[in-house]
Amino acid sequence: MNNKDTEGLYVKCPNCGASYVYLVDKIASGGFFQCQNCAKWLSIPPQPERDRGAMASVAEAKEAAAHVRRSRPMEDFHIKRDLPTMFYHGLYFSLTILASFWIWIYVNWYATLLGGPIGYYVGIAIISFGVVEVVGYMNVFLVQNLWDVYCRRNWMSVLGHGAIMSALLLTALFPATYVLPLLASQPTDVYIPVAVAMIVLYWIMIGAIGRSVAYLFTVDKGESGRSTSVSD
Repeated sequence: MNNKDTEGLYVKCPNCGASYVYLVDKIASGGFFQCQNCAKWLSIPPQPERDRGAMASVAEAKEAAAHVRRSRPMEDFHIKRDLPTMFYHGLYFSLTILASFWIWIYVNWYATLLGGPIGYYVGIAIISFGVVEVVGYMNVFLVQNLWDVYCRRNWMSVLGHGAIMSALLLTALFPATYVLPLLASQPTDVYIPVAVAMIVLYWIMIGAIGRSVAYLFTVDKGESGRSTSVSD
């Protein structure tokens, strides 16, 4: 290591523990840099004179990762790191929609009971609005807690968020309506593994769609909180 290298900044990644010496010109504006071992984005606290033994804190690491995802989402994507998160995103999202499904059935049944055919269509309208809102709010919650990305939370933004994601999900899930009936004629030892593989694949796809749609509505952390209060 030459003298120019030794003049760099010593940092230690809180995620994987790897240690590096970074030259000042290799650190992005705002103190952001990327770990060469695990690809996690970190930040160095801005100080007049940085200590060579400074460690980036976990909180600063999360905020740096969120900053990069908001400004450069495609550059921050690493399949080995993000694939499990997409899986959990899709899993949690699917379970929420499945739980809400029974509520929507009850709403439609009750509306039909009270209003007959007119009540049925009123119930469908209420359910459609409710589905879009739940999809939007659930995705906002998941991207914040799984991806450290913040989105606007006023009702119009959430409605747009949910509408775009609902349309993309219906498009992505449409092929399954043809594949699963074809698989039903196959033996159980073929049908079950293929069906499970498709479910896992769709969970990952849901996570990828949710992550991508969220980038259309991203804001800074403080602005997310203000948008919530405005909607109230």
